[in-house]
Amino acid sequence: MLKIGGNIRNYFVSQIYGDIPGLCISSCGHWNVTDHVLENRTRSDYLIIYCVNGSGTYIEGKREYQIKKGMIFAAHPDIVHSYWSGEQGWEIWYCHFAGDIAGKLLQWAGFNAMSPVIQMGIKKPLLKTFEEIITATVEKKINCEIDTSWLLYRLLLQIKTCTISERMNKTGIQEALDAHADNIDEMAKCAGMSKYHFIREFKKAIGITPWQYIIQRKITRAKELLHNRSKTIKQIAYETGFKDPDYFSTTFKKFTGYRPGDFRNTLDYSR
Repeated sequence: MLKIGGNIRNYFVSQIYGDIPGLCISSCGHWNVTDHVLENRTRSDYLIIYCVNGSGTYIEGKREYQIKKGMIFAAHPDIVHSYWSGEQGWEIWYCHFAGDIAGKLLQWAGFNAMSPVIQMGIKKPLLKTFEEIITATVEKKINCEIDTSWLLYRLLLQIKTCTISERMNKTGIQEALDAHADNIDEMAKCAGMSKYHFIREFKKAIGITPWQYIIQRKITRAKELLHNRSKTIKQIAYETGFKDPDYFSTTFKKFTGYRPGDFRNTLDYSR
């Protein structure tokens, strides 16, 4: 059963379902409704709903979730689900999409069938992207489906980034990074964890180990310094915390595909 009462904006991009290559938005919208009920529905596509005002309830399978302002939830294909607004209604932004990488991208962003709800808070970049998806749909330019697919990629990336940031702040990892960016033992101590517990929590939050994060920071800094031709490769190695220039060169190539000197030669100094 579908029941709606209030102000709604619905827009359809594509009616194609099934084995869609890549990622494709089928519809999107913005609803500010006081009486919204959808019960016992299964779908062939994916759906994400961002609640920016009010509250509601989401049921997927046998699990029930209370949706509050700032939460975003995802409905997965072929799973019976229901959702409805609370007594005071809710304001939501939504997007239906499909494609052969849709499920993997949704999981990468932080959703899965066992944990379909994420507490985001109200994030202006997400609202801006939802609005841009709707604008691209309304304008219906020749490349509308390509444009909206790219915007959906951006939306999922923003969700992923916000999730990482929230988790890092909650666990104290961000504070530890700010204080001791190059020392895992000191970072763990700052976060109030054992070293091994910190490493596990760090990887859970960011997806890489603290050591990998430290190395990536050093390589990023080295790439910046390589723009300055007055600095030798050896100087840059020492300045970025590498004690052995040969190890620096090997590590730099592992992360960038180039040795430092070769990378420097690719830079455009005419600008």
